[in-house]
Amino acid sequence: SSHPGVYWAPNLKPSNVCTNDELQLNDAATRLKWILQHTMGAPRAFENRRQEVALLSGSPVESVDDNAVVESFRACVEAGSD
Repeated sequence: SSHPGVYWAPNLKPSNVCTNDELQLNDAATRLKWILQHTMGAPRAFENRRQEVALLSGSPVESVDDNAVVESFRACVEAGSD
């Protein structure tokens, strides 16, 4: 069975807008980028968060990988996070 899509845009599905490579990759970063851009109206949020993680850690932006960005988002939504 396939997911029906989000209720506010039922025709907006990853299979309708992603490349085959993106669909095959199907990792947390790719999914989060898609969600932010296509369902939350925040196409720059992932890269903005990368810059924030770099700033807070004192690291160059280039050294912050996609997994660190995903983990930063996860930490913000975990129960008990500030």
